[in-house]
Amino acid sequence: MAVVEEAKTLFQQIIKTIKSLQMYGSSHPSVQEVHQSLFTNLEDYSLRFGELSLEIKQFSVFCDGEEIYKDEDRSSSLPYRLFSDGIRMVIFHPGITAEELKDFLHLLIKEVKPQEEDLATLIWESDFGHITCDIVQQGVEVPEEVEPVDYLSEKPGEKIHLAYPIEEDELRKFNIPISEVALNDEEISHLKDEVATLERSVFHDFIVSFERSPITNEQSYIIFFDGLTTLAQQLLSLGDLEGIARLIRLGTHEEFKVKEPLRLRFEKFVEYINSKDFVEPFIKYIINNWRSIDQTIAKEIMSLQDERSIPILFQIYRVSKGYDLEHFLARRMVNFGEACIKFFEKIVAEGEEDDVLTTLKIITDTEIKNTTDFLVSLFSFPSPEVKMKAIETMIALGEGDAISNISRLINDPNESVRTATVKAIARFNAKKFIEYLFEIITGDDFKDRIYEEKRAFVFAYCDLAKDLAIPFLEKTLNKWNPMKATAVEEMRNLAALGLGRIGSSESLSIILKGSKSRRKALREAAVRGLKLFEKRGRDDREGTEKEG
Repeated sequence: MAVVEEAKTLFQQIIKTIKSLQMYGSSHPSVQEVHQSLFTNLEDYSLRFGELSLEIKQFSVFCDGEEIYKDEDRSSSLPYRLFSDGIRMVIFHPGITAEELKDFLHLLIKEVKPQEEDLATLIWESDFGHITCDIVQQGVEVPEEVEPVDYLSEKPGEKIHLAYPIEEDELRKFNIPISEVALNDEEISHLKDEVATLERSVFHDFIVSFERSPITNEQSYIIFFDGLTTLAQQLLSLGDLEGIARLIRLGTHEEFKVKEPLRLRFEKFVEYINSKDFVEPFIKYIINNWRSIDQTIAKEIMSLQDERSIPILFQIYRVSKGYDLEHFLARRMVNFGEACIKFFEKIVAEGEEDDVLTTLKIITDTEIKNTTDFLVSLFSFPSPEVKMKAIETMIALGEGDAISNISRLINDPNESVRTATVKAIARFNAKKFIEYLFEIITGDDFKDRIYEEKRAFVFAYCDLAKDLAIPFLEKTLNKWNPMKATAVEEMRNLAALGLGRIGSSESLSIILKGSKSRRKALREAAVRGLKLFEKRGRDDREGTEKEG
């Protein structure tokens, strides 16, 4: 049925919008986009079918007698929350406004305290013009005959306080309630042991009890926060990222931030989230299950990780295989900005060449900006390979004042550094260096450089300038040299080679003309240019054949 299918799609959109609101807040552009899409589709549904009536069961939502949504996880299930507060039907009437829908969704994510208010009351008080709810008895009562039993109940006279009402079958297995009495060290240890063996469903009920209750007994919360790391370990072993995210939300609750004992314990939990014991298995799990997990939840957990996790991420990156994993890890590191660069600087200080090359690979893959100072610092690194890679990275990314930094390398005492720098300029098609290279080639001290270096400069200039370089090369090729100066003849040869390297019809016609000149020096130089042109053409053809 079209009505049911449309209703199913709409409710899925409602769930998606609620999760986006919880994650990013209403002001985030992506949330606004998701909300607008939901409103547009709801309007379209109203025009075609009229009102949207959703029947609420304990864990499910029905439309026209057919189930369109189900979520049995009490900790996150929207149907369960609505049902628990007595809501049995939600109806969206034609004419609903975007503002009404927005306000309604905000109520669904509002943290309510059962002792003071409930969701049904909040909806009723909002008096929506185009949203109505059918409400029965409020909440889920615990039968009077049910007596909670746990390891503390053996002591006569003690009371067990359940932070929110739960059903009888859940109550019987809920063996870690919140005690109203102070516990001694042995009892706290016992509680931690039981926490470590919790099943997932019981554990989620345990978290929910803390989420939905005010601080009536700080000692109970201290016990709970002491066990956060153990709980997270158990949840991670189950692949339960939602449970870990709930712990994070609870720990960052404003009500707890002002409580020093709780804040300090949560900081210890944050240390664990940034430690190798958590980061390594967590990253591996989300990579192996990336398509099946809720990525919004994964990102919520990662938001608690800070620069302390960078060293672990770096070590995982070094041994990782596959572009997707490498790129994911690299992105995680560079997202920490300046802290990531400072970590890279520590790597350089340790002097391990392979690790330094890894930092350059990360910078290149992610195209992280503002790395000029770091890259320049590598120009003095002992390893030639690191130095060359730093040069290539700077040119490829166009980092900082590239002209001044590259000029340092072009004038480096080491000839191999100078030559490699110029080749890197050509390889990355860095056209910003055309004028700079021309100034060097036509400078008075160019003749003092060795021939291999001169050729590298001329070839780089030709590769970048191409046909724009032809007038200069033609003039140099045909330059009259009555004094038979070595520098002039050398430049003539380089000009001919440059024309051959450009290989255009215009440059080819010039060297063909020169090959027929009466002047021996010009003729010989032009022939060299033709040979280079022929060789490059042959190499290109062979390369094409190999690729084929």
